[in-house]
Amino acid sequence: GYKEKIVDIREEILRKRRAGKLPGDTTSVLKDWWQAHSKWPYPT
Repeated sequence: GYKEKIVDIREEILRKRRAGKLPGDTTSVLKDWWQAHSKWPYPT
C-alpha cells in the first residue's frame, strides 16, 4: 500500500545516509521532501 511504499523510501534514505553514500546537500533535500510529504494523511 501507499504507507508501506513511503516507509520503504524513508528506510532506504536512512540506510544510504548512515552508509555515507549521500552528500550532505542531497540529504537535506531528501529530508525536506520527507518532512513535507510525511504531513499528508495516509489514505486508508
